[in-house]
Amino acid sequence: MTDVSARTFYRRQNKLPVKRMLVGLFLLFSPSINLFDLLPDFIGCALILSALFDAAEVLPYFGDLRDKLKTYFWVSLSRYPALFAMMSIYAGDSSQRSIVAVFAVGYAIVDLICLLPAMGYFWEAFFYFGERFDCPEAIAPVGKIKPETLQRLTVIFFIVREAGSCLPEFALVPVNPGDLSSPTVSFWLSLYPKLAVFSALLVWAFGIWLFVIFCRYFSRLSSVGNADRLISERYEIDRERINGLHTFEGLKIFFLLIAVTVALGIDVIFDRANVLPDLFSAVLLIVSLLFLRRRFNGVFVGPCVITAGVYAAISTVTTVLTGIFYDRYKIDDLADGVPGAVKLYRWVTVSGGVEALLAIAVSILLFVILARLIPLSIAARGNGLPRQTKEIEGSFKAENAFFLAVSILGAMATFVGIILERITRSVEVLRDPESGLTTPVLVSNVDWFWMVPLVLSIVRLIIILHMTGRLRDEAREKYIGF
Repeated sequence: MTDVSARTFYRRQNKLPVKRMLVGLFLLFSPSINLFDLLPDFIGCALILSALFDAAEVLPYFGDLRDKLKTYFWVSLSRYPALFAMMSIYAGDSSQRSIVAVFAVGYAIVDLICLLPAMGYFWEAFFYFGERFDCPEAIAPVGKIKPETLQRLTVIFFIVREAGSCLPEFALVPVNPGDLSSPTVSFWLSLYPKLAVFSALLVWAFGIWLFVIFCRYFSRLSSVGNADRLISERYEIDRERINGLHTFEGLKIFFLLIAVTVALGIDVIFDRANVLPDLFSAVLLIVSLLFLRRRFNGVFVGPCVITAGVYAAISTVTTVLTGIFYDRYKIDDLADGVPGAVKLYRWVTVSGGVEALLAIAVSILLFVILARLIPLSIAARGNGLPRQTKEIEGSFKAENAFFLAVSILGAMATFVGIILERITRSVEVLRDPESGLTTPVLVSNVDWFWMVPLVLSIVRLIIILHMTGRLRDEAREKYIGF
């Protein structure tokens, strides 16, 4: 068996990647409408993080900026499964649209919690760089605008952007019919679309003007060349520690991707439709495994990628068949013995059972991969005693085994739930006392069993998040020094 080893991701950049930085900022400056962002912010975060890769390792505040942008990366990425869930809510009655408005406001608040500190560290990093390392271009005014003023304008822009992103959703909040006769309500309803359009245009104009100033600022900063020399010198001095830290970073990113994979695999049923199909979970698992293969030697992820791909295909088939069934038939059509409903529901059951069995196979293969990665998380240097290292490694292995056990139990519970639903289903006849008419209704005697895989999925998520936190603590203790 080939030993697993971390590849060296030691990268030198001949000049500050201004174009990559500016493209990332342009994506962040683009406005969003509720949960939909035409130019995704998470791509902008990734571009900025890659542009500041070297500086974040060796200069103060750039590392803090990296951490904040990573948090916002995950928040902005989560918009897309949330958007899918909201699309399912749109299919319901109008009263449910208030929930969409609540989600819009919630995301706006979380975005500001992540973005405002990130912008603070962003400017503090460049101010520190300009004052302490002989780079006056970093703190010189851009035209007539001082960097401190540009910092405040950036904060104001993101506040305006997030407030504007909520406006369209509030137009969907239902209004009581009696309130429509009120002159005040009628006035605001007529004014609201104009206000939403004006705010969108304001954000676009503000963002374009701010982006032009940033272009001038970074173009001037990159033309000096002092930044590249300073970062290169400091990187060479601390090369060994940084390469060791990159090993932990790669492991932590993989564990976080697995955590999101598990979260997307949690079944959330709304109006008999799974708003988070397992397809999302399977696709992200494949992305996680491909990242792992690129980052580490000796990890054979091929069988797991193939199995996850088949799992994604079967999950898609199950989702499509379920949608077709509830679009054409009702569950009580099975009680009436409608041939088309019985045949289609049989295919849904078979597809769901195969999906559960494939989930077990994916869990076993993932367990093997994690078991091979665990020794890499145990640092071979530092002040830790060998006994402590063995205890940490043993704890990781125990948590991985527990993760496998819970994953298999969750998949088996899904499979058992499908069987129980079929064998415990019965037909009850309801009689209308006035008309005397009877109606056959299909009743399941084990309605509570769906909670078992749901609870087990949440337990899986807690386990993998705990392992990720342990990796973070190890990195801080062994390589960062606190």
